[in-house]
Amino acid sequence: GVAIGATIVVALFGGIDAISARQTPIVQPADEKALREYTGVYQWGPNAFVYLQMWDEFSGFGKPQLVAFDESGDVRTLYPTDSNQFVAGPGAALSASIESRIAFQRDSADKIVSLTWQRDGAAPRTAKRVEIETREDVRFTNRDVQLTGTLIAPSVGGRHPAIILVHG
Repeated sequence: GVAIGATIVVALFGGIDAISARQTPIVQPADEKALREYTGVYQWGPNAFVYLQMWDEFSGFGKPQLVAFDESGDVRTLYPTDSNQFVAGPGAALSASIESRIAFQRDSADKIVSLTWQRDGAAPRTAKRVEIETREDVRFTNRDVQLTGTLIAPSVGGRHPAIILVHG
């Protein structure tokens, strides 16, 4: 009876420890240049995309983080845990508990070609990286005021509607 009880206690605490370890992300430091490599558009399906961009609204200006948003309206900060491996919490800037694990796949030339997003309790989704837009850093100066941003435009020619987002 004592041996069975000890086995149950060890299994219980081992299980709790494993869950705790799984839920505690070990975020690795990554500089902005390294994170920018992951930015872009990834396509789940014919009309379903996930967009990865650098935002600093969740961490304070001057400290940009990699952020994902998709057709569901969810916005998640991606926290690097290993080479090409990230985690995301249940909210925009929550890293305390892991809701998703994100892995990036590379081709033989070391170029990122896709990502796989695994949410707890759901089947993994893989999105192929697509080039549907161009990006250009822009800067406007008027006397002492300087505005910087990113111009994102469709890759295909022609006339397109425009929108300017000013946030923060």
